[in-house]
Amino acid sequence: MIWVRRGAVVLVVYLFFLIMTLPAAWLVRFLPLPETTVLQGVSGTVWQGEIAVLRDRRIVLDKVKWDLSFWPLIMGDLDAEVNIGTRHSDIRGQARIIADPGGIAIYDGSLIVPAQFVGAVSNLPGRATLDGTMKYFVEEFEHGLPWCETLVGDIFWESASFNNNMIKTPVALGQISTQLSCVDGQVVFDLDGSQSPLAASGSIRLPDRQRAVGTIMLNPDRSLPKEVIEGLEFLSEKTPEGLKFEFDTKLP
Repeated sequence: MIWVRRGAVVLVVYLFFLIMTLPAAWLVRFLPLPETTVLQGVSGTVWQGEIAVLRDRRIVLDKVKWDLSFWPLIMGDLDAEVNIGTRHSDIRGQARIIADPGGIAIYDGSLIVPAQFVGAVSNLPGRATLDGTMKYFVEEFEHGLPWCETLVGDIFWESASFNNNMIKTPVALGQISTQLSCVDGQVVFDLDGSQSPLAASGSIRLPDRQRAVGTIMLNPDRSLPKEVIEGLEFLSEKTPEGLKFEFDTKLP
């Protein structure tokens, strides 16, 4: 009987060792990745690994690292520290991600992305291009219906500027910031453009997964190009408080 017990202990230890050292490169062969997704330089183990380069259409990420917690996974939950890029990477960020059958949560998340990239993947009208840096910070996010249970975060567009096929030179917009929150399950973006020549304020909310609804007030500085001011006046309603821009649009 004692040999049976010792054999069972040895078998458990051996299986534990196999699981802990399972190569990440072996596992990714069985992942149902989209045809557009390409992984290069996968190294490490399932628990602590790295992808040298991840490509998907216009998205290119380097140095994608993860560190999984063992015991939550044994209980059927995912608890991972994820890091993307280095301080020299165009796209870089980090977050703690927790997922269970009830949904997903993100803590202490950050993502820094060139505004040119955001504009390119957004398919902006008028061949518009963006410049500057987008910084996304999520202190806490917990999934709920239709979007969230909790959301605390900010977005900063620093050294902001834009251009399109009607403007000869890029238009500097200073810094535009947005506070993220969750109200009745809806994601809410509260806009603060007080440091921008647009002097923008207002809010945008996502009432469901198909729509975005918002009211934005603009008081554009007269130093902005004439074409920009005329375009804003055409698209908005003039009020004593400034230019009022309301919309209720479908999400892509």
